Amino acid sequence: MFNLISFFRILLFCLVHRGKKALIYSHPLNCDGGTTALLQLCRALRGQGLSVVSLVRFHGNNEAAFRQLGIPVFCMEDYGALYRVFRYLGVFFDLTVCNAVSHYQFIELLEKLNRKYIWWIHESVLLDEWMTPDMLKAVQASRHIYCVSPAAQRYMNKYNPQSKILSLAIDDLYDQYKSHFQHNDKTVFLDVAMVKRLKGADVLVDAFAALAPKERQQCEVWFVGKIEPDSVPIVTAGKAFEQIRFFDALPHDKTMTMMAKADVLILPSRGDSFGLTVPEALSLNKTVVVSQQSGVSEMLENGKDAYIFDVNNPNELTEILRRLIGIQNRSGQMNNRQTYERLFSIQTFNENVARVLEEEGI
Repeated sequence: MFNLISFFRILLFCLVHRGKKALIYSHPLNCDGGTTALLQLCRALRGQGLSVVSLVRFHGNNEAAFRQLGIPVFCMEDYGALYRVFRYLGVFFDLTVCNAVSHYQFIELLEKLNRKYIWWIHESVLLDEWMTPDMLKAVQASRHIYCVSPAAQRYMNKYNPQSKILSLAIDDLYDQYKSHFQHNDKTVFLDVAMVKRLKGADVLVDAFAALAPKERQQCEVWFVGKIEPDSVPIVTAGKAFEQIRFFDALPHDKTMTMMAKADVLILPSRGDSFGLTVPEALSLNKTVVVSQQSGVSEMLENGKDAYIFDVNNPNELTEILRRLIGIQNRSGQMNNRQTYERLFSIQTFNENVARVLEEEGI
């Protein structure tokens, strides 16, 4: 019954909105980078004159952010019900956006129905782990794949060399959170991500541990993110130092408040396709340290836009930490705001979305 009600609500949406329409099919809309990216895409599509509706299989904890923008969110847990939406209601939509490689069955259906779509892939390293024969067939057949970064595209090109790039962007957060800026007695390094090996939490702990005791006393490390069950050893190693603190995953506004209070953002990932916390930090004029294995690093110039290190060499990160201790007391640092405005501003993203729509004939 629940799926049937959602079906007719989507149909009603299609009948009420006479202009161009876009359907966004997504993973659960949780407080994470992928959901933030989709929210920006929805805004950009609306700016191009499309009415937007979101469809998910499972509920997430950040759906309210979409509804606040007037974007309905419908949930259909039954796979068959989802299939019927694509098959029978797809004709009402001028564009469908799927944002995960696991959505390949719906991509195949859209191909059969000759419907216009964008397959906006956020995965990179995990493509190798997740790729199945059926998924590979759909990926190789698609001519509408867009990746979120050059790094993600490089992974995708192993399976489909015709993929393109639609990079990510975020709202300018400076005015909203500048009241939370503070002068810290100690340099605060912040890592916003799930605490797990893939995200490089252990690398940051090891790099901090390699500092001299006197240096460790001059800084703190804040981890903000869900602690995975298999990451207990990382947390145990971190808690051996009083300067390392762990915070559970927070709503986006509270996470940004933490970022505003910190001095340096660190992204020590072993394989992120992008790393949305980087443009967020840059918009707040924060110094950024990223691993060269994170997708966003290829868009940044080492020493100018960010400090970049090899995640396989924690000593490199230790040296960067050592160099940045006391940064809150120094002026004349990197042009972080200029980097944000040049690469990750909403204006740039909106222009890129308009280009994609033109390429796809929408």
